[in-house]
Amino acid sequence: MIDLENGYVIVQTSANNFSLKQKYMGMRKGVETECLRLISHHGSVEDAIKSVSGLLQGCFGNEQRETLDGYLNRIESANTRLAESVSNSLMQRFYVYVPKGNGQSVDPHPIVNLIPVGRNNAISRKELLDACVTAGLVNSNKSDRAMRDLIKKARMDFVILNLSNGKGYYRLDSGIKASLEEIQDLQRYIRQEESRAKATFKNISMAKKLYEDYMAERI
Repeated sequence: MIDLENGYVIVQTSANNFSLKQKYMGMRKGVETECLRLISHHGSVEDAIKSVSGLLQGCFGNEQRETLDGYLNRIESANTRLAESVSNSLMQRFYVYVPKGNGQSVDPHPIVNLIPVGRNNAISRKELLDACVTAGLVNSNKSDRAMRDLIKKARMDFVILNLSNGKGYYRLDSGIKASLEEIQDLQRYIRQEESRAKATFKNISMAKKLYEDYMAERI
């Protein structure tokens, strides 16, 4: 396990699978315990670090940055496996964003970094909400509404689906073959959005007709 900043850790679960997680204090059997919350899955440690970079950039802005090798040297707990898995050229060319504290968001959809790819990796509504609060994307007051607004905006550029029971979120990646359940979720999402779009169009049509009647002095 590789410890990074803000409680983020990278856990290698197989040769080509790295899980990005975040530490938090939870209750287990009535005892406060340090737990790990799944953020996302990645095919390489570089991709996992880029995801952390996006989260930090979204929370703190990009006024301060440093090269990846400098970042790893500054984090004492980063082990040698991480450095060995990243090529020397990438170590010099890739930049990561570190907290400056200006509070300005640069990433237009930072919530995407908190939503994993794949139905089997879906994050529950509560876990996503907790992750959004921890990442500073929403505050604790009326945070569920704010989170849903962020998801709505992110859906303009990403395919974010709900589980059939409505209790979780996940993303689809065009580079990864979808399962039958994922295709069914996608089909259901398209139908729901088309239904909403038709209802909205009908509402606008009625408003436009009334406006035209006013302008033509028919009313």
